[in-house]
Amino acid sequence: MYKKLLLSISTALFLSGCGIDYDGTTKLIFEGRLTNPNGQPLPGIKVSTHVSNTYYNDEISFDTTDSNGYYRMMFPKADGIVNTEVQINASVYEQIDDASYSSVTIVNIDQQLINDYKIDMGTTQLYQKFDSVRLTLDLNNTSGSSIVKINALGLTDNNTIDYNFEKLYTNKKTDDYIYNIVTEYNVAKNQEVTIKYLLSNGTVNQVKVPVGQENVTYKLNY
Repeated sequence: MYKKLLLSISTALFLSGCGIDYDGTTKLIFEGRLTNPNGQPLPGIKVSTHVSNTYYNDEISFDTTDSNGYYRMMFPKADGIVNTEVQINASVYEQIDDASYSSVTIVNIDQQLINDYKIDMGTTQLYQKFDSVRLTLDLNNTSGSSIVKINALGLTDNNTIDYNFEKLYTNKKTDDYIYNIVTEYNVAKNQEVTIKYLLSNGTVNQVKVPVGQENVTYKLNY
């Protein structure tokens, strides 16, 4: 693992001349654990950290989970305004490590707000995708406010989780958001999915949606 961490740091320093600059003295650590829904560890799954700005995207660090499902990534802090995300069993640029399991991407990790230079992602559960049904959200606007973000929290596939969920991005037009809202999800059977959503008036709401053995459509009044 440590060889990979050193390689990732060296790669990051090399990439500093290619569009994103890095602070060679300040290191950040992302760590966590992967299990299946029964709590059993998932070894050998790739987890990677990506840093991007308007023009460049660097895979700044990566690890594969050990026999107990743990991963740990160390990398230099990026300078300037960047987007930071963690991809779990998912990659835009290459085939995922275990296509039978779900994937998760954690986005909008603000490097300026990381406490003590480390984030513990906690335990993330992945499930086997053959056990999926479709969850569709039927959006019904009753308040006059637009939905800015939606996160489906639970056993979902190819899911994007906003780490900075409560932040309202005022530098964008509210009308632009609705076209980026995901309303269909592949989810594990026999669970309760929490739908968390942020409105343009700044309020955060959530509802719990029961999922059984069949595809389900849920009418979300907001």
